[in-house]
Amino acid sequence: MSPSREVLIVAQLSLSFSPTSQWSGVFEGTLQITNTGSTTLNDWSLVFSSPFELRSVSDFTLNQQQQADGSWRITLTPPNWGGALAPGSSSSSYAQGLIPGGGLLPDLAETASLLSSDGSGTPPVEPGPVDPAPVDPAPADPDPVDPAPVDPAPVDPTPVDPLPPTSGSGDSGLWSGSFYAPYVDMTLYPVPDLDGLARANGVGMFTLGFLQATQDGTPAWAGLPALSLDSSNEQAIAIRREIEQLRAAGGDVMVSLGGASGISLSQSAAASGRSAAELADTYVAIVDALGLKAIDFDIEGAAVADPVANALNSEALALMQAARPDVATWYTLPVLPQGLTLDGLNVVEAALQAGVRLDGVNVMAMNYGDIVAPPGLQSQGEYAIDAAESTFAQMSELFGRYGQSFGWDQMGVTPMIGVNDVTSHIFTPADAQLVEDFARQQGLGMLSMWSMARDTPGPIGQVSPVHSGQDAAAGSFAAIWEDYGIDPVISGGGGDTPGGDPGTGGGPADPADPVTNPGGGGEQLVEIGGASLRLTAQAGVAERFRPSYAWGRDLVIEGFLPGEDVLDLTGFWAEGQQARVLQTPDGAMVDLPFNQQTISLPGVNASALDGGSLVIWGV
Repeated sequence: MSPSREVLIVAQLSLSFSPTSQWSGVFEGTLQITNTGSTTLNDWSLVFSSPFELRSVSDFTLNQQQQADGSWRITLTPPNWGGALAPGSSSSSYAQGLIPGGGLLPDLAETASLLSSDGSGTPPVEPGPVDPAPVDPAPADPDPVDPAPVDPAPVDPTPVDPLPPTSGSGDSGLWSGSFYAPYVDMTLYPVPDLDGLARANGVGMFTLGFLQATQDGTPAWAGLPALSLDSSNEQAIAIRREIEQLRAAGGDVMVSLGGASGISLSQSAAASGRSAAELADTYVAIVDALGLKAIDFDIEGAAVADPVANALNSEALALMQAARPDVATWYTLPVLPQGLTLDGLNVVEAALQAGVRLDGVNVMAMNYGDIVAPPGLQSQGEYAIDAAESTFAQMSELFGRYGQSFGWDQMGVTPMIGVNDVTSHIFTPADAQLVEDFARQQGLGMLSMWSMARDTPGPIGQVSPVHSGQDAAAGSFAAIWEDYGIDPVISGGGGDTPGGDPGTGGGPADPADPVTNPGGGGEQLVEIGGASLRLTAQAGVAERFRPSYAWGRDLVIEGFLPGEDVLDLTGFWAEGQQARVLQTPDGAMVDLPFNQQTISLPGVNASALDGGSLVIWGV
């Protein structure tokens, strides 16, 4: 156990929080701590009070305890190698908090004022020594690139029967060798067009996120009951159809369980007292329902620090592998340039102790925080390589303790392209090339990115699930990585052209011109691809115009006639409900704020866009 550290009162530090978004019961944003004093701070912790329980802070040890008045006493402790904070300098970290009672806050900005202090006034708690969560003792190292190795197990492990080297898992098809499989967020609206993305970007393999637990523990996309694997909901059907169409074209998917938000299936099972056998049955059902040859467990946030759930998950995985031995199993874990955290190492060791065959360990090379990855010291590509090398050393030592080898073909790297949640971290196309060169040199088993939807330009410096926050052209990252490893040929052509609109499930990827198909009731259906900016309705022909998801586009439809023509926004699913109809001097305008797209209808009065001329999903 390391020596106790000095607790600095708030008067010596300023604490600020900038919220970015919220979903059911969770909010997220950037937490910044600034040294307002005149001397460098070493070996410090910050203690403060908050009405919100924090779920995670990316590069700090988080300890918290609820007080009698319902508030939380929170202690943030930086890692041993990143404790120094110079005068006037700041450390920014990605943080998640829990909303009391679940649901949404009526005013997200409320979190900024309640989680901030300018350093003045009475400190919320008394200064004094604090005993932080145990960390592996290691000498302080001002250079975060090459820290002292973390010892994943302070004692000798219980002897187990050695397993053979774990590279590969029988007949796993495309997933048996090195591969590039970028993450696709299947909970986005509209449902991503997988075979369209594959043809537009030259990519045939995807990692789909995320399956989570509903309130009753059923697996579902984003943990939503309407999106369970056997749901008759239109969106759930579209997800299944996209997987089928990609496979029919020659590609395949690995499905990821867990993720940063929501409740994982193992957490749900542990909380409800279900057995490892019951959880294994759930995993087998997922594999069979989706026809999987590979499965990924994204264990982060609260889940990575839950030893009970992780032990249960390990036992269940061993049982699942006995029943479905040809399914490749990957773990995806948060990482620092110095390697996996102690929690992450414990997750891997629990799997090895249970006899799980891990085909690979994939690290989320992102959101390290400024303390351990100062932006001016190295590029994000160099930090990603540091993270891979450090983790490889940890895994080689840990697997060796259990009589197994760990090869580079079991190592995966997944950067967050563009602007990270920690906005000082920006992963550029040049970083992508650096990481690919490293991957080819070492023979990495998996190369990925978060995420396909972000491989498109957007407002500079902004964090979004649908753009990179950079001006790099659409498909810039895919163009660099698409030929890495196994590169299945996707039928239907167009496999070498980067970019492309994710599109509506099953629709065209990104046609240069509208595609007209016969519609119901004698009307013509006009599918408007992402490249289209202006088109003209045909006089005397009833047309149904269905635009695609094109970030920042200003689309103009000339000659649109309400009562005859229809503007169909059902392809945007529930997000289309955010559409606003505005009257401009030139005519009606439909504003789609969720992707900064507008659709102008010159000469049309906004009041004429009633329920028959403007169709929105679910309305």
